Amino acid sequence: AVNSASVLSNSPGINIIDTYEIDNSYRFISIPVQAGYLLIDRKFGLTLLGGVSNDLFINKSVDSDNSGFQEFDSGEGISRYNLSALMGTELGYQLGKHYIIALTPQIRQAINTTTISGEDVRPTFFEVGFRFKYLLK
Repeated sequence: AVNSASVLSNSPGINIIDTYEIDNSYRFISIPVQAGYLLIDRKFGLTLLGGVSNDLFINKSVDSDNSGFQEFDSGEGISRYNLSALMGTELGYQLGKHYIIALTPQIRQAINTTTISGEDVRPTFFEVGFRFKYLLK
């Protein structure tokens, strides 16, 4: 019987390495503009939301737990401004006359490409937010 690991390790041009994790992070400042339609207006409320978000790129970082991996922060190849469409809901609970706490699950879809090179990259995200609101009644 032939051990496949020994055959691969003795083959020219093939290196076997240990696995390790890589953390690839993108940081943005997001300025959303949304409008909603209130479907249920009781103690528990439900609102449908739609809108756009202006996303300003801050930086990209790549980190690893491998000591041989070179970590870096960069913004190379990424557009500094991106416009995204937003669609979601707001599930709220009214606390007294003026306060509401809410969960806001939503989908974010990039409208324009996120790269400078012109490659068509339009990421889609699922987000869940938390809101604490004060009503001016």
